[in-house]
Amino acid sequence: MAVPFVPAHARTRHGHSEGWARDRYAAADRMREALNGRPPGERSRRDYQRVINAYRNVYYGAPNSTKADPSAVAVAETLVEMGRRFDDDSILKKAIAQYKFLRHEYPGSKYRCDALFTIGEIYKDDLNDPDQARAVFQDFLKRYPRNRLAEDAEEAVAELDRQAKAAKKSDPKKRSTDEESAGRDETNPDLKPSEDNSRGDASSSPSVSSYASDSHAQRVARVTAIRHWSTPDYTRVAIDIETNIKFGSQRGWCSRWTTCPTMTHFCCPIPTD
Repeated sequence: MAVPFVPAHARTRHGHSEGWARDRYAAADRMREALNGRPPGERSRRDYQRVINAYRNVYYGAPNSTKADPSAVAVAETLVEMGRRFDDDSILKKAIAQYKFLRHEYPGSKYRCDALFTIGEIYKDDLNDPDQARAVFQDFLKRYPRNRLAEDAEEAVAELDRQAKAAKKSDPKKRSTDEESAGRDETNPDLKPSEDNSRGDASSSPSVSSYASDSHAQRVARVTAIRHWSTPDYTRVAIDIETNIKFGSQRGWCSRWTTCPTMTHFCCPIPTD
């Protein structure tokens, strides 16, 4: 007989009802929607923390409910948004810990695969830690080779490898050391690399991080959320981006349907940060 999995933090208490969890989850969703409806510059750390606490209240109060693991995911997502908003690596690391919490406490959750992939993205794009990112993406491919994100994970690993190779080529000190080592090997084929040389190879890792940091600074701005509101008179679309950008707007008529209203086009080519 199959026994349903019970999260470790839920085994010591019964918890609230499913209805209670749904109500609290809906309330947390409304708080998050209200927060995201405000310009990023007007969102405080306390505002984010209120949303996080509201979601945590759900899986702490009803750990066996259907809203428990979605609440754990929402906490992680909000931590990511908060970390990017304040450019705070410590918060981003808390987001990673939260995703790990989800995978540990709810191993059967439908969000477990996405959680592992997102950990890799945070290491790669936010924390500029290519070694950790590569390890996570490779772990993802080992665990979930047929997942819909497997191809993206493969591309991420390939990109990290290209960056590492480019960083190695762009480091003249490292290249000179390699050439000298090759010359010594040709002179004396029996010569083996010393421990100092091995440590020298390892010292090239900061250049990888440096390259990743430069790439991060020049990359296209990340879209963190897209929201919309509709009324009988208009539709408003808000796009949250992790950095400030320059943009231009132009009004025009839709060329495909002569009866459609005027539209505004925005061009956002240049990140300013």
